[in-house]
Amino acid sequence: MKNQTMSSETGYGMTDYSRKTSWYQIPDVAREVDTIYIYATEYIMGSFEEGSPDYATLDNEEMLQGVAGEYMMHASAFADSTNVFVPYYRQAGLRYAGEIHKKTGDVNAALSGMPYDDITAALDYYFENCNGGRPFIIAGHSQGSSMVLLLLSKYFKDHPEYCKRMVAAYPIGYSVTKEYLAANPHLKFATGETDTGVIVSWNTEGPKNVKDNAVNVVVLPNAISINPLNWKLDETYAP
Repeated sequence: MKNQTMSSETGYGMTDYSRKTSWYQIPDVAREVDTIYIYATEYIMGSFEEGSPDYATLDNEEMLQGVAGEYMMHASAFADSTNVFVPYYRQAGLRYAGEIHKKTGDVNAALSGMPYDDITAALDYYFENCNGGRPFIIAGHSQGSSMVLLLLSKYFKDHPEYCKRMVAAYPIGYSVTKEYLAANPHLKFATGETDTGVIVSWNTEGPKNVKDNAVNVVVLPNAISINPLNWKLDETYAP
């Protein structure tokens, strides 16, 4: 593809994020804070087709359509107050991510190669060419949330100069566990609505799942959540 160059180290093409076609959105800067949004698994039905690749290509139509819809449903929540940057990345398909999760109990093995390399390349370009020293939010959903947690534990640990400008990280739709925080002492979980430089995360269940005592594969043991309605870490009811 035109926006990739082959790497002898990884054996696959490295995405060039200086090209606008590598981004769903690079906004005109009109606000004092940025948001970097990492989208959820959108390579879904196609990933189950016979002979389908484990990872979506950047021109995968199912993924591209899904990203556009997800921007409207999720990422646009940040658009009134921040400049929202959304890089494309070669994400793990639902089939492959599920296979890896079933084998290892951890989806990170499906994200730590090509998807992680894409997103870190996007972040390198963003911080070097787009950020301009502004504070930022990093947010994601589902696979995007898993990626946010992986980035916080690795990329931002290696780049404290960036991490200190982080307003908050929103990995929604996956779990932040006590073990994860213990292994990453450079990170803090939110304790209230005025905290900055923290992780804000929660998971929700529909009433039928609660009634049926259904198993939610993204809610891990020792997961921590904060209620975004009352900013409590316990079971205090938010009317």
